[in-house]
Amino acid sequence: MLSRGKAKLERSRQPRIPASRDEGFLLIEKYVQAIRSGDAGRLEALLSADIAFYADGGPGIQLVMRHCEGAERVAGLLQYVFKTFQSKYVERHAVINHQPALLYYLDGELKVCQVLEIVDGRVAQILTVLDPEKLKMVIK
Repeated sequence: MLSRGKAKLERSRQPRIPASRDEGFLLIEKYVQAIRSGDAGRLEALLSADIAFYADGGPGIQLVMRHCEGAERVAGLLQYVFKTFQSKYVERHAVINHQPALLYYLDGELKVCQVLEIVDGRVAQILTVLDPEKLKMVIK
């Protein structure tokens, strides 16, 4: 555990190169295709090894998981959530807080906002909002 902590600290000291808007949207397309196809290997290849996933459902939404780390675990979570909840959703690309994002709609209603931090050509962090009150701010 100590060696993983040291390695993570060392990586955090290295310069990180954020993606341009075009690179971000291209990666999002590949990300969505990998999730939809169920190809875990292809999805994991798009995620950084130490990716962090965070979800905010607010007080009224029960979440599958609030926090998850590591490419294999996050890929598994994303595929489970897609198969179980999001397969009927329509996704749209957006920019939220200067980051590429996906907005998921069901019957025209925004259900999920996913903001992806892309660094060095891979998804390094996913912030997912399902809280209806916070989603109202995204719509504005």
